[in-house]
Amino acid sequence: MKTLWLSKIHPALLEEIGESGADRIAVGGSIPEMRPLRFWSAGGELAVLGQEEETVSELTTNVDDMTGEDIAYLTEKLREKGAFDVCTMAVTMKKGRPGTLIRAVCAPEKAQELASVFFKHSSTLGVRETKTRAYRLERSVEERETELGVVRFKRAGGREKPEFEDVRKIADETGLSLSEVRERIK
Repeated sequence: MKTLWLSKIHPALLEEIGESGADRIAVGGSIPEMRPLRFWSAGGELAVLGQEEETVSELTTNVDDMTGEDIAYLTEKLREKGAFDVCTMAVTMKKGRPGTLIRAVCAPEKAQELASVFFKHSSTLGVRETKTRAYRLERSVEERETELGVVRFKRAGGREKPEFEDVRKIADETGLSLSEVRERIK
């Protein structure tokens, strides 16, 4: 997202900027965290056009006393409450015990709510939060009529793939395998 930050609204500055191509305008306060693309100065005031960097929160915990079913339930609950991504990894804990690292990535404003989900649905005694930058490709979804019906295709970075739930539904309805459906809807 491109943000135009202005130190103060000033007619000379607005005339200098013209059409900036910004998605969002911020006035006053500190400059948002962004990669500067262009600067303007007029009437003693400053304007900066920049590409905002997305920040996400990564919540992690380690457990060594939960069943696989309980961990799967926790990951479902984390997704339901807004986690963008949830994953688990086998780890070795103190005294050589096998354990599981559980990680959820979310918007920073959802971190406290998701930490509560960890405490409610797991045996953890603590959750760590790390804020980090996220880089994402522009994405779009396009519906297409195929010989097997309407299918949504996700596109990003010059790549595309059919929506899994659409492929699955067609496979269930037709008796074809997932790979046969994908081949026929190309």
